[in-house]
Amino acid sequence: MVAPTAEKYRGVVKATVAAPGSGAAPAASVVSASPDKVVVLLFVNQVTESTQVSGSRVDLNRVRMTMERTGDGWKVSAVDAL
Repeated sequence: MVAPTAEKYRGVVKATVAAPGSGAAPAASVVSASPDKVVVLLFVNQVTESTQVSGSRVDLNRVRMTMERTGDGWKVSAVDAL
């Protein structure tokens, strides 16, 4: 399990959609779209900090997210790490 180790070493992970430059729009792109389904590509920066690592570690991740329209709005139906 991850939780006991994260608590022991005070691990914190923060993920944000990357911004390509200062003041620029987030790094996201529409791969395909229809009235009821959209697939987007997200460039995500994941910052990890813990007592085991000096400073922060940044992992650059790419994620394909599929969202579908429901009666309540848009819901994520799939997330794939690339």
